[in-house]
Amino acid sequence: MLKYTQPVLIIMKFLNNFFDKFKGFAPLPIRIILGIVLIFHGWSKLINIGGTTQFFDSVGIPIAAVFAVVVALLEFAGGILILIGLLTRITSLFLTIEFLVVLLLLGIKRGFTAQTELELFVFACSLALLLIGSGRLALAHVLMKKKD
Repeated sequence: MLKYTQPVLIIMKFLNNFFDKFKGFAPLPIRIILGIVLIFHGWSKLINIGGTTQFFDSVGIPIAAVFAVVVALLEFAGGILILIGLLTRITSLFLTIEFLVVLLLLGIKRGFTAQTELELFVFACSLALLLIGSGRLALAHVLMKKKD
């Protein structure tokens, strides 16, 4: 068992007490970065849907034209929803599934590349938001407060 010295325990207790007040804001930086990344990647897929379809077809995704549109819309609209903090858990569920499939279909074959890093990042952030929700600085939080 790890034993801490008294000064370390005092510092840890202070930090825990201080930062516990801000737990509700923890998802915000994840939402901002993930939302921006998804908006840009979704938009690039939307404006080049033919290229996206060809790529999906080349890696063996069935009904590539349909999935190209679905994925592009999920990433673009999902990025906006995550950024503003609305329907965060539902959107994160779909994104977690999408990027798990991407990692299993492409990431394993490709190995650890910069592209795989991005896919792992999006997967991890989506999973984190699925588990913790949008936090206090989110449109959903504001809308729920107005109902009360």
